[in-house]
Amino acid sequence: MIVTVHNSKGGVGKTTTVINIGVNLALAGQRVLIIDGDLQHNATFGLGQDPRPAVYEWIVRGVFEPIRQV
Repeated sequence: MIVTVHNSKGGVGKTTTVINIGVNLALAGQRVLIIDGDLQHNATFGLGQDPRPAVYEWIVRGVFEPIRQV
């Protein structure tokens, strides 16, 4: 299953929705990958992870570190 959450407007609950869906799927035994493409890294912070290096830098700014680190 692939779930995508997108809305160009800020403050509509995208990050909260993604974190809650992801955590609940994981608690139900599903494998979950959340890709945080936001410049502010809020989903990454919300999951208690270090945002550096981040997917945003890897894709947009051309910081090509090994994808495993991203």
